[in-house]
Amino acid sequence: MTTSQSIRSPLANKRNLIEIGVYVALVAAAAVLRFWELDARAVHHDESLHAFYSWKFFKGEGYTHDPLMHGPFQFFGNWLVFKLFGDSEYTVRALYASTGAGLVLLPVFLRRELGRAGAILAAAMLAFSPSFLYFSRFSRGDIYVAVWSILLVTCLWRYVRTARLRHLYGAAAVLALSFATKETTFLFAVTMAAFFLLWRAPELLRAARNKFSLSAVSPPAACFLLIVSLALPLYAAGLSLFQRPLKLVLANSNAGAGPIGAPLEAKGMSVAIVTVLLLLEVALVIGIRWQGCRYLAMFGIFYAIYVALFTTSLTNLNGLGTGIWGSLSYWIVQHGLDRLAQPWFYYLLLLSVYEFLPLVLGVLGAIYFFRRKDVFAVFLVYWAAVSLFLYSVAGEKAPWLVVHITLPLILLGGKFAGDILPRLKRWTGVLSVAGLVLAVAFTIKVSWQANYQKADVPYHMLVYAGGSADLTPIMDRIEKLAAQGGQGKEVRITIDSPLSWPWVWYLRDYSRVDYPDIGSLGGAPQGQVVLVTVGNEAKMAPYLDRYAPGEKFHQTVWFPEEYKQWKPGELPKAARWWWDYFWNRKTDGPYYSTDGVAYFPK
Repeated sequence: MTTSQSIRSPLANKRNLIEIGVYVALVAAAAVLRFWELDARAVHHDESLHAFYSWKFFKGEGYTHDPLMHGPFQFFGNWLVFKLFGDSEYTVRALYASTGAGLVLLPVFLRRELGRAGAILAAAMLAFSPSFLYFSRFSRGDIYVAVWSILLVTCLWRYVRTARLRHLYGAAAVLALSFATKETTFLFAVTMAAFFLLWRAPELLRAARNKFSLSAVSPPAACFLLIVSLALPLYAAGLSLFQRPLKLVLANSNAGAGPIGAPLEAKGMSVAIVTVLLLLEVALVIGIRWQGCRYLAMFGIFYAIYVALFTTSLTNLNGLGTGIWGSLSYWIVQHGLDRLAQPWFYYLLLLSVYEFLPLVLGVLGAIYFFRRKDVFAVFLVYWAAVSLFLYSVAGEKAPWLVVHITLPLILLGGKFAGDILPRLKRWTGVLSVAGLVLAVAFTIKVSWQANYQKADVPYHMLVYAGGSADLTPIMDRIEKLAAQGGQGKEVRITIDSPLSWPWVWYLRDYSRVDYPDIGSLGGAPQGQVVLVTVGNEAKMAPYLDRYAPGEKFHQTVWFPEEYKQWKPGELPKAARWWWDYFWNRKTDGPYYSTDGVAYFPK
């Protein structure tokens, strides 16, 4: 060993130990933030759906894939958690919280591309990000997709760098898990494939002209071929976009005629099946011409995972149809309806008031890397820009989707900051670091507000169809009544049908709960406890001798969404609203909610 090596080695080891220590500290901090008071917030409407059907699966009633509730992965995950730790408001969010904490570690696998400092900064932003923290404490699959996204990017870029097939096998597994988690993967897979296509378009065009000779393509071109060949059959339902000129119903939008998104009648079903089989054949031809028998292993990995999850280990073969066709067709129908009616600037607004740090760093990074020959930086700029565009033009916009736009911005922002800070001159560097520290401090403040202060009150745009803080006291009273009356879980409860969720989850262990429409109920409600909507309060008048005076409560709470009222030419008004909200989380309007009235025995 030379003298220089003996000097450098301890220094390198010390630097590695410090780096490991930083990651351990960040993951530990992320875990504490995600698990602390995880059950303090009431279960939201969407959470209760995922929780209840996971619980039914756990209780032995099986699981049947329904595109309404996205992919099956989260139901299998919740089933496992319930098996190990039981079912509760805490455990139903536990795997999401664990995944959110683990996500913080993943930039370490992109150290070569991001740089050591850039990877650490990206990990720090993931740990304290307001939206990533909120949706790590929320029973919804977007946090899983964020993990699959980073892992897929890692596998693909490691293959680009090393050309080792094991990374493609890993990419096949991760891509299958992502498709089995949420339909946002359809946008993500197209985004990834399009980048590698644009990068290696001349090469792929030459291969196509040369009788599709694909065996010697470059690693970036191979990444394109992998994504396309594996995912192509899953895009078959895209044909439903042309169902009117074809005079077929390939994606049903009328619930009275059949399942939403399903093809109708024998002709529609036949066209759907033939389309899937044709694309499957094309995919296999592409893959085999590219990698031969080795491709069959990738194909086997992808579809073994996909089929096992969507068919519940082959016990629900209809899952092949609801997965391969229904996953895309259902959401094509929903996006066409634009149910949430958000404006085109919705995600820009969310980013500016929550993810301002990665947004600013990402924009500066895009400018900084514009003339530098760093392909990975170009990829991150492309990923962030295309994601923002696709989610902004999509018909259904919701706050949880902001994590899919924020993720590439965080990676880009981390890479930029890690690259530029060591290059700055003394005072410029000091000022830049000071500004970064202040921005991080404000980010932590916003994260704290969104996740721990008034968590059930929707003065945060991240809250959507939220569960009111009134729900927990009502549930406590029901449990107290059950215990005092000696009836236990057999106490009779009647819930007005519009209030069913999330009560279906809260009352899952109670055996005598009914959910009629009180407005059309012909006689007296049977429950010792009755919850009705405010609109049906008058229907209870003939039966008040049996109950104590009704007590009003909020059930589903909403952010007031004043920004929807902005009109062209009202920029000063919008700017004032934005500043008041950014700095003080101040809103002008009331909080909208679904109100109810609770009746307990005298």
